[in-house]
Amino acid sequence: LELAESSEDASAEANWTLERLHLAENPPRFPKLYFHFASDEMVEAAKPKVANIVGLLQKNPKLCVRIEGYGNPSAPPSLGRAVAQARA
Repeated sequence: LELAESSEDASAEANWTLERLHLAENPPRFPKLYFHFASDEMVEAAKPKVANIVGLLQKNPKLCVRIEGYGNPSAPPSLGRAVAQARA
């Protein structure tokens, strides 16, 4: 543990809660969200999962996430890319 060099550094370190430290060391793995076939509309079962993710992001506004969307690999490439982009 190092001593903070300035009062600004000390206040920044004081803002680290155990929960934030846990999130920094163990980033959350979000569940997969499923969509209707060839659509950007989520299946009903995905909606509560999104609500949980939104709650975590609202509670931790500085948390960074990466969102990826996928389409059916057997779809024509242009359609697959468009669906994946819309889902993300």
